[in-house]
Amino acid sequence: MKVYEEYKDSGAAEIEKIPQSWSVAKLKRVCSFIYGNSLHTDIREEGRVPLYGSNGITGYHSQSITLAPCIIVGRKGSFGKINYSQVPCFPIDTTYFIDKSATNNNLRWLYYALQTLNLDGFSKDTGVPGLSREDAYNRDVPLPPIEEQHAIANFLDEKTAHIVTLVTKKKQLIELLKEERIAIVNHAVTKGINPDAPMQDSGIEWLGEVPAHWEVKKLKYVANTVQTGSTPPSESKEYYEEGVINWFAPSDFKDSIILENSNRKITPLAIEKGVVKSFPPNSVYLIGIGATLGKVGICNEAASCNQQLNVITFKPIINPYFGALYLSSISKIIVSLANAATLAILNQTQTKDLIFVIPPKKEQEEIVNYIQLKQNTITSTILKIESEINLLQEYRTAIISEAVTGKIDVRSHTSADHFFNPEILAYAE
Repeated sequence: MKVYEEYKDSGAAEIEKIPQSWSVAKLKRVCSFIYGNSLHTDIREEGRVPLYGSNGITGYHSQSITLAPCIIVGRKGSFGKINYSQVPCFPIDTTYFIDKSATNNNLRWLYYALQTLNLDGFSKDTGVPGLSREDAYNRDVPLPPIEEQHAIANFLDEKTAHIVTLVTKKKQLIELLKEERIAIVNHAVTKGINPDAPMQDSGIEWLGEVPAHWEVKKLKYVANTVQTGSTPPSESKEYYEEGVINWFAPSDFKDSIILENSNRKITPLAIEKGVVKSFPPNSVYLIGIGATLGKVGICNEAASCNQQLNVITFKPIINPYFGALYLSSISKIIVSLANAATLAILNQTQTKDLIFVIPPKKEQEEIVNYIQLKQNTITSTILKIESEINLLQEYRTAIISEAVTGKIDVRSHTSADHFFNPEILAYAE
């Protein structure tokens, strides 16, 4: 991409040279930040006008307070975050907004320029993070003539649209791969991995057929224990300070079934005093309450947990990893069995009554190894795609910065120009 023929010193400490025809202005000379309005949920009326908070659209209302288009800048919470609305909208009181009544400049150019000012990088509020309008107004902005603002906006609209399309496709591919990963587990732990194995009806409607040589029993017949965790008194610091023992809670459960490092830890004293239980290595942890009820994890070392988890230790006939994978595959069934009068809860009795399939021990190990191999391949692919997404997002940031700071000259850009790195274009294939 070509550069401008002549540059000059910007005169601003944080801005390098700028094109000869450009100037530098404080943001307060470029636009005004208008405060959003308070709108309590009780007085919101159903409509099609988007409500914007500091992190984007939070709902809809019947009336707008802006012109269109409009830039919304986060003021509290996700401060400095920049959003853009093509239609009249209602920015709430955690935001500032800029429409054509607040600037004489091209709003699309300004939308991109604001993204380079690091408005999310500083806050003077000690409580809720916030963006001071005075701090923002003191930022220096490279200011091109209005005609060049139009050219920069058109250029960046086209280029960032390509990037957004690529990123969207890659995120969709990741979701498909995650679905495939779940399907592999569900099939392997309920139907086996031998396609030629004779099948028989399990007698359980939701389970359907299983390999004829498998057994189907309630979990209580294959478990040594089903227990529930507990929480040490929060005021007893001796149970928490410098804790080294994992103490799991629902927030510790991620995509993987492996539980490794809890957010909070407890001391050996908590176990010695009997305040909490210590569960042996390879215990299976099942969330028994709340929004993530039915999620499953397994820890390969001794650990503890709070009262929101049911903990299962299996008899020797069950490979614990097979047990964890099987239970994870029936999470929807587990949720449907929970008491849900007010808050869904799965107690120990219900956990013990869960239907469990029992392949021969050797076959369980083969199934676990098969799943791990398949999942490792899928996980590796997902990580590669996520890396590509990060590169594309970095590229978007770089191209915006180069265009709005004048490092590249886009005045003669047409749609036929190819500015993308070929390697990045290749990601779409």
